[in-house]
Amino acid sequence: MKKNLAFLVLTSLILILLSSLPYIYALVVRPADGVFTGYTKNIDDMAVYGSWVKQVSMGPIYITNLFQPGSGAGVQYNVYFLILGMFSRFAHTSPSVTLHIFRLLQGICLVFVFWLFTGLFTEKDNIRKMATVVFLFGSGFGYFLHSATTIDVWQPEAITFMSVYLNPLFTISLILIISIFYSLIKLWYTGQRKYFYSGSLLLLLLGNVHTYDVVNIYAVWIVFLIYRLFTEKGFVSWIKNTYKEILVLAIGVITPFINFMIYRSDPIYKARVDTPISTHPIYDILLGYGLVFIFALVGVVLLSKIKFKDKKEYIPLCLWFVLNLITIYIPFSQQRKFIMGYEIPLAVLAAFGIYYLLINIKYK
Repeated sequence: MKKNLAFLVLTSLILILLSSLPYIYALVVRPADGVFTGYTKNIDDMAVYGSWVKQVSMGPIYITNLFQPGSGAGVQYNVYFLILGMFSRFAHTSPSVTLHIFRLLQGICLVFVFWLFTGLFTEKDNIRKMATVVFLFGSGFGYFLHSATTIDVWQPEAITFMSVYLNPLFTISLILIISIFYSLIKLWYTGQRKYFYSGSLLLLLLGNVHTYDVVNIYAVWIVFLIYRLFTEKGFVSWIKNTYKEILVLAIGVITPFINFMIYRSDPIYKARVDTPISTHPIYDILLGYGLVFIFALVGVVLLSKIKFKDKKEYIPLCLWFVLNLITIYIPFSQQRKFIMGYEIPLAVLAAFGIYYLLINIKYK
């Protein structure tokens, strides 16, 4: 990482600067007698998050939803907002300032975490740099089509840059998703106990912080385990080589199960979860990722044709590429939220596709 430190630092600074420009502009044009709330879009969501930060900063561990006639059972808790609330209390920062501080810090952290993740698949710095740029700044055709329905226009959790710009909850979720997959892949390769512990802890955190995001992790890794069952030399060998990964997945169920029990007992929470937020048609998804999706598809095709060392490392990414398009259409009220993190495999596969296409063109 040391030889690429300048690239990572510069990329981080560009990311946080570009994602902060709308807020800087709002502060500059604010009337002398006006107040800027600190939010530019999805203001209702950010107001809810700000209220959670404020509640924790005043002492309570549990949070309640204040923007409806009833407050619910008051038994919800979120480790992430517990940390933000404690920071707000001891640093004496407002909820808005606290959310922006973490937005910026997590944006920087996301660059380095993703870079570490790319090292699982290739040692070529050019591919890793390309993947990082695509992951952070890639988008689709929505702007050019003047579309109001493609996901790059309206769904921030589908696009990394929009997540960094708008919502620190989304960036911490991306960091956790990447870190969990990193731990699972390293556990698969090395079997080392430290990756068992990190994978278990991070999956528990994600299940509490942004529960929807565990769906794709379980979908990808369960299918991957089934694939390995048919490629291993017998069931005993498969159990021996996979039991730690199975235990990680089993432990990770605890926090989603707790949230499910809260869902069953808290009518306010249940009503929020049951609110239909459907996934748009598949063409809005594909147009929303644009060239990123096209080059990722090229990458998947090339992976089946090009011979190179340790190609099997890409199997989880290829499964993710396919399965995530299925999970977003699971018959569930909040199905569109399952798109979170899809840009991770797309970026790595797209960078691989672009790199090998360029090599092929160069030497033809």
